[in-house]
Amino acid sequence: MVEDAKNAGVGYVAYTSFPKASESDNWLAADHKLTEKLLKESGLKHSFLRNNWYLENEMTFLAPSPANRIYWANNFAGWAPESEYAAAAVKVLTSDDPKEVCEFAGPKRSYQDLAAALNVATGEEAAAK
Repeated sequence: MVEDAKNAGVGYVAYTSFPKASESDNWLAADHKLTEKLLKESGLKHSFLRNNWYLENEMTFLAPSPANRIYWANNFAGWAPESEYAAAAVKVLTSDDPKEVCEFAGPKRSYQDLAAALNVATGEEAAAK
């Protein structure tokens, strides 16, 4: 992708990356870490849009069937809807001087917090274990 962008004469790349990609040991970060490195080395003007977890990724957990409302996770995420990440990207893309690294996230919450919010919002039981 990086070489293709250079060869096509692209002047600026806004790359959607992974949260704290340069320091993350999460297996999902590996490709993003490499792409960021290649972009830095390429000389192309760039920004890394490091989006945290999309709320839409949890749609199975948010599904209407109570049988699907047990989520086996003991982690935290900075959920935000994709539309909020898109709005943040627009601000970067329309900036006169965009930052190189933009860490985007909602408030850090646990899966237990998500289950509790679902219980309140739907009146049905959801659980995270």
